[in-house]
Amino acid sequence: MPFDCCTVRYGLLLLVSGLVLIGCEGQGNPPDVASGRFTAYVDGTVSDTLSGAAHYRMDDGAIVGLEMGAKEGPGLSIELEPQPLDLRTYEVVEAELFGLDRSGSPPGVLAFLALRDMHFESTHGSLNLTYINEEQVGATFTFQMEGTRVEGPSDDASVEVTGALNAPPQ
Repeated sequence: MPFDCCTVRYGLLLLVSGLVLIGCEGQGNPPDVASGRFTAYVDGTVSDTLSGAAHYRMDDGAIVGLEMGAKEGPGLSIELEPQPLDLRTYEVVEAELFGLDRSGSPPGVLAFLALRDMHFESTHGSLNLTYINEEQVGATFTFQMEGTRVEGPSDDASVEVTGALNAPPQ
């Protein structure tokens, strides 16, 4: 049986190209949000739709936070218990438990929402990393949050915030 070198080379080239393309794609499902952006829907005492720039923060090889929105404007700031960058679910924990060993529990998350005249903190919910590669992190989130007005009457307020992000590193 004759050995066809060109066919073997072509086959190897296709195999290697396919593996490289698979490796470049990342893990999980890319979010339905443009690169570097987020969208969040606020429902409850106040209702709003937020969108804008998003990025993630790393420290010592672990993802530790997500920032969404302008620095001094409306947006979300999310603190994550340090974990290697991987597909996973984070659950809201009480601030006093954040960073403490809770064996058998998913890693913790704290979320903070700033609107024009109100600030909120997460009480329940989760954040799911749904896509990762070297250039971006995709996530979906749902948080129940409680808050108060920055000035004026301090009536308690509650909202549910749902959304998605596609964040490059900071």
